[in-house]
Amino acid sequence: MKTSIRAERRRSGGLLVYLILLVSLQTFLLVVALEGIAAHEPDLARNAAILSVVLFASAAGLRWFVRHD
Repeated sequence: MKTSIRAERRRSGGLLVYLILLVSLQTFLLVVALEGIAAHEPDLARNAAILSVVLFASAAGLRWFVRHD
């Protein structure tokens, strides 16, 4: 059964909101990592950078999935 154009737009809009949320959270984590470096707190900087990389991978995977769907 073919999906309607309206349902596809709604799904794409929801995924776009999710991607924007992931990218904004990643930006926040990068700022936290930079503040950890500036404050000489290597544990905070390392953990924030690792979480930022994980979020980038999940956003890239979601974008790949949406493009191939």
